[in-house]
Amino acid sequence: MTAAAFLFKSADGSYDVEMRYWVPEETVAERERKDRVPYTTWIREGWLTVTEGSRLDHQAVARDILAHGQDHQIVRVAADPWQVGLLATLLQQEGLDVKGVAQNTKTLNAGCKMLEGLVAEGRFRFVSPILQWNANNVSCYTDTTGMIKPDKQKSTEKIDGIAALANAFAIALASDEELSTPSADDWALRVF
Repeated sequence: MTAAAFLFKSADGSYDVEMRYWVPEETVAERERKDRVPYTTWIREGWLTVTEGSRLDHQAVARDILAHGQDHQIVRVAADPWQVGLLATLLQQEGLDVKGVAQNTKTLNAGCKMLEGLVAEGRFRFVSPILQWNANNVSCYTDTTGMIKPDKQKSTEKIDGIAALANAFAIALASDEELSTPSADDWALRVF
């Protein structure tokens, strides 16, 4: 499973996120059996997109992200550097600014704490059964200094959407610093 979190900041400081998920078509039946989650239902309802074949089609994922960008300004794309090479290259070839986000507490802490606060305050909105499933699977890793990041040590299930969301918030904070006074248009931020 691959996930993208398209993050929007409202003028009041609250956030909305649109999620996209992809899986290879030939793996759906096995994943549904193994993960015991309704992949077929999610596909039918439009929450999950299949790509042809037994491996994820990075070109199809790039096309979907670029299509989303035709309706919304993509400020920056955040990506877990592990195995994102081809997808990052395809997006960069189309002029998108792709930034690797190291998957460690130093990089993810501020964004995760921001997300945690927004959720507690009721200022984070989403509609995605897959993101809800991911949230139920994730735990919080805390290092010896008190910094946090998403973790799946206590679950064998997927947390891809939460990881994409953590990356999105990490890069959104960096963008916040670059956009001195973001307007509603400036904050049409979409991050992967």
